Amino acid sequence: MDNTCVSVNCINSKSFIVFSESYAELKYILNVYTVFGKFKNGIFRVTKILQ
Repeated sequence: MDNTCVSVNCINSKSFIVFSESYAELKYILNVYTVFGKFKNGIFRVTKILQ
C-alpha cells in the first residue's frame, strides 16, 4: 500500500510539473499573441490615419 501511494504521489508531482510548465508556455504564447494583436491594430490605425 505504501509503495503504491509513493509511486502515485511521484506520478502526480511529475504530471503537475509537466502541466505547470506547459501552462507557463501557453500563457507566454497567449501574451505574445495579444501583444502582436495590439501591435497589428496599432499599425492598422497608423496606416489608416496616414491615408
